Amino acid sequence: MINIVHGDNVISSRQFVLSQVKDPLIFEAKTLTPEVLIQSLESSGLFGASRPVLINHLPSKELLTIISSHAEADIYLWHHKPLSKTALKPLGPKVKITEFKLPPSIFNFLDAPSLKSLHLAVKSNPIELIFYLFSRRISQLIQIKDNPDLVKTSPWQKQKLLAQARSWTPEQLLNWHNRLLKLDFAQKSGQDPFSLLTGFEQLWY
Repeated sequence: MINIVHGDNVISSRQFVLSQVKDPLIFEAKTLTPEVLIQSLESSGLFGASRPVLINHLPSKELLTIISSHAEADIYLWHHKPLSKTALKPLGPKVKITEFKLPPSIFNFLDAPSLKSLHLAVKSNPIELIFYLFSRRISQLIQIKDNPDLVKTSPWQKQKLLAQARSWTPEQLLNWHNRLLKLDFAQKSGQDPFSLLTGFEQLWY
């Protein structure tokens, strides 16, 4: 069966996929070739006995067509953003779709970041997810302020980002971006004695 798992809540969606798939063949969509995909979906292929297939991110239309012709196989397609019906159309109607949406508290923080909205968001959401999404939002604001055409998103979302970007100067956005990078590096390298939440909170002071 073809299983689509997608949405903005990347931590929850990823945890769900890994809890569902046992001993999968894992591929990255951008490097997966039609030949390897076909072999992995057929029991007599290069990989021996048929195993579940997990593809990270949205494959090309050519690969989606191949996947749709192997609907009897155990296939999981995971994507880090919401997928439209148009993007999934090549797979046909016989697919199981699970979307993991973000709760309103996170959107409230991303749209109006402050210590207050951060504390409300972190009450029911992992700080790692909030940090990742805020870093992505800052990058989007930098891009859209420099060149709106660089940001590939829906028209309503682009207008929302443009409106938010007007309340930030380029210098403020770049400063946030640099401080987030330093915090991320310090956390991953073990150089920060504080938790991610504490380090994140300190960026407001």
